[in-house]
Amino acid sequence: MVYFLGTFEYSIDGSNRLNIPAKFRKVMKELDQTEFVISKEQGNCITMYPYNIWKERIGDKVSDLSHSDEKANRLRRRLGLNTTEVSLDNQGRVNIPSDYYIHAGIEKKTRIIGSVDTIQVWNPCQYEQISQATEGKSLMEEFKEFGI
Repeated sequence: MVYFLGTFEYSIDGSNRLNIPAKFRKVMKELDQTEFVISKEQGNCITMYPYNIWKERIGDKVSDLSHSDEKANRLRRRLGLNTTEVSLDNQGRVNIPSDYYIHAGIEKKTRIIGSVDTIQVWNPCQYEQISQATEGKSLMEEFKEFGI
């Protein structure tokens, strides 16, 4: 398995397109993927899943839930309202709908972070606030909390 690792700063162009870092495009190529499912469900950022990972971990499981279960139907609606598909264009950009940028408080500049199997897109100032809140705890301590 290949992973999204590293952090980058990019700006959104005038057409709401975000350039995906070459390093992350290489991961997508190794995964044989050109599409992402993007979500505005995890905090104040945009989470980007390679389509096949989202399908396996989320889409297929939600699809298997009973249509007669109101909680499952509510989950489907919430998923439909807060996710969409975007494709890499030939220049390695994705066109993200403006409501996703609004959700994340992104106006022009972004901080793009590799989160192992997903990519997170943040407002750089909000990311710094989150980052400072976790200072003092080593990565090894956090690994230990998860039994890694």
